[in-house]
Amino acid sequence: MTTIPARLPNTATAEAPAVLMGYQQRWVADKSPLKVIEKSRRTGLTWGEAADDVLTAASNRSAGGQNVYYIAYNQDMTIEYIQACAMWARAFNHAASEIEEGFWEDDDADKNIKTFTIRFPASGFRIVALTSRPSNLRGRQGTIVIDEAAFHDQLDELLKAALAMLIWGGRVRVISTHNGVENPFNELVEDIRAGKRKGTVGFALTQLQRRLASSPQAIYTSLSRRRKKLEARLDELQLKARADVLRENLGEYVVKRQLDLPDDLDDAADELSAEEYEAVADQVVDQATAAETIPELQAEILILRELESAAASVVQSRSDRKWEEFSRLLQDEPEMRTADGRRRKIIVFTEHRDTLNYLLLRIRDTLGSEQAVVTIHGGINRDDRRKVQEAFRNDPDVLVLLATDAAGEGVNLQNANLMVNYDLPWNPNRMEQRFGRIHRIGQREVCHLWNLVAAQTREGEVFNCLLEKLAVSARPWAGGCSTCWVKPSTTFRSKTCSSTPSATAKSPKPAPAWSRSSARRWTPST
Repeated sequence: MTTIPARLPNTATAEAPAVLMGYQQRWVADKSPLKVIEKSRRTGLTWGEAADDVLTAASNRSAGGQNVYYIAYNQDMTIEYIQACAMWARAFNHAASEIEEGFWEDDDADKNIKTFTIRFPASGFRIVALTSRPSNLRGRQGTIVIDEAAFHDQLDELLKAALAMLIWGGRVRVISTHNGVENPFNELVEDIRAGKRKGTVGFALTQLQRRLASSPQAIYTSLSRRRKKLEARLDELQLKARADVLRENLGEYVVKRQLDLPDDLDDAADELSAEEYEAVADQVVDQATAAETIPELQAEILILRELESAAASVVQSRSDRKWEEFSRLLQDEPEMRTADGRRRKIIVFTEHRDTLNYLLLRIRDTLGSEQAVVTIHGGINRDDRRKVQEAFRNDPDVLVLLATDAAGEGVNLQNANLMVNYDLPWNPNRMEQRFGRIHRIGQREVCHLWNLVAAQTREGEVFNCLLEKLAVSARPWAGGCSTCWVKPSTTFRSKTCSSTPSATAKSPKPAPAWSRSSARRWTPST
């Protein structure tokens, strides 16, 4: 590592910086996870942002500290920013390293990016200023500052990568002057001005419908969490209103407190891991709202309180037709036991962590053993997941593996041949991945899969669509044959044909001679 001389010696050695102007103060004071601002040139927004970034990197994790990554579109901007950070570190009396020059190893081996770094030993965090846009931000966590965003090539891809940071508690700041009309930054600003919320609100409502179909506990917890989030937002808006902040004229500055998520958020299910997608969905459900004024937000909170109370009553009654169907299956279905009466091991998938916790208690009560049920979800680290898998494979007392889609990939559980989808993924790939945990090489038993589906509901319609998509993806090719799906009225069968694929064709996955899947349907109580 080498150090570079400061280009602003007088500023860097100043005992105290100039006082921030009002619009700079408002920008720095806004702690929203996502912020966007359009500005004029040479207004000092980046300089004010540098002050906030120093405080962020110098703070301990418990106080909100994290790494900061500044992305400019040329080296001069990067140097100016990192020198401003050095000045602020001295002004705030934070111990910091000299500016270090290094390289960011990019996916493209021919495109290593020059970086300038300031480290803060007390917190362990750092500020990294990049001289150009990286092709990816995988594995990074922290605050992302995109400066002069309108001048970045492929800003939409950069924003997509940056927004993924929000899942893990990161922050995104987008700062720019305008660069014509036809660019992603201008489109982003126009969307913000138009109050583009339809996609986000629609996605949130869909997620709430799915949680209602999943379990009473899932919908109650979601409503309660959402109500608390909106109440916190209401308190904040009322405080700002009393201070007349909302009525201040910011001139050319427009600050957006929260970015709307893209309309095609459902498509993100193919791009994100199961736990990432679950985290995104939780965030949208908790925060999305169509309310644009304080009275509208108050009215929405009032309705949420009523719905939350109704959901709480259902939870307390312990009346749950879906659980009753599953309980009968678990206790009475002949496939649940071997010929000598021993219980077989079974895997139960659910979409939601709240439903997993709900089922954990009820299944343990039904089986009369706490040791009989183990769980895998996104909050369990890899080492603990391996221990759970080993227990499920080898411990005869462990009978049920209860899992979210965190166990739907990369887990081999062919020691079991029974599976239940307590609720369905609305993605055919994930549905196949689930069944692939047991329906794979090494399986010697007939595999049975039950899908719990309420008739005459949207979930029932989705189930039929999933079957249709699976049937299309399983059509024969190139003289061979993949898994053929046959669906009678309430059941479907999976069979691997005996024909041999051609030498150039992809060979189908070996599987048991026959597998059975039943859709256990019922009409929801009214």
